[in-house]
Amino acid sequence: MHTGFENKKIIVPFLIVSFLFLGQLAAMPNLSPETPYIGADRSEDPPPGLHEQTSGTIRYKEKKGISPILLIIGGACLLTVFLMIFVLNKDYQILGEWTVTSTIKDGASYEYKTTFYGTNASGTTRWDNDGEIIRGTFYTVGKKVYITLQDAGLYIYFEGKFTDDNTISGDWNTSFETEGTWKAVRVIPAPAQSH
Repeated sequence: MHTGFENKKIIVPFLIVSFLFLGQLAAMPNLSPETPYIGADRSEDPPPGLHEQTSGTIRYKEKKGISPILLIIGGACLLTVFLMIFVLNKDYQILGEWTVTSTIKDGASYEYKTTFYGTNASGTTRWDNDGEIIRGTFYTVGKKVYITLQDAGLYIYFEGKFTDDNTISGDWNTSFETEGTWKAVRVIPAPAQSH
């Protein structure tokens, strides 16, 4: 599935360099004048870290680098980006055959042999209920799945999400205000038996 972060090999060094940069900024001292020059020789700079120049004309105070709070916030932002790329945007595989059970709110349920074609990001789908074929389209965003079926002028909208690699569940509704729930379970081929 296309997550928008196609080249993760570039992102990892970026995260590392950014974190090291924040660490350097946090540790860097910053000298700034507390009061202006009054009559000293301006060509002479005080040595680093000098809090007070005793010639009486200028006073320096050492300022800390970036606040530890800003460092924590920056680190949290980098961690969030890392989680979004490598954890939350897991690639779920929807292509292939599934068994879908669709239940209407009044309790009636229907079972479909469903196949998804295309890419794991988007494509077409075919639903077979004892020879009655319904076709439509789908797209995914992370673990969320959106499906639109069209059957003789009736549009059916499915919205769900992966609960694990082989199960999707959610709700559906139609353009005629019928609604219900649905669950899809991946059809996993039986392992080939050796003779």
